Amino acid sequence: MFFNNEDVQEYMSIPIFTKMGRSGLIRESLGTHGYFKAAFDGKLNPQDIVGMALYKRIWPKESNSHGI
Repeated sequence: MFFNNEDVQEYMSIPIFTKMGRSGLIRESLGTHGYFKAAFDGKLNPQDIVGMALYKRIWPKESNSHGI
């Protein structure tokens, strides 16, 4: 998922999930190559794919002008 230790540290607070419905969090970084330990809410299947949602919903700001 990651290329180096700094990436793991930056995205550690974002929840991760699997296609089979499990959710979890990254616990710690392992080494310098982007490996990490994660804790999930249940046992993972060999077919599970781990993902992370990297989007943020932003609502438009209200304008102060009244039709001008």
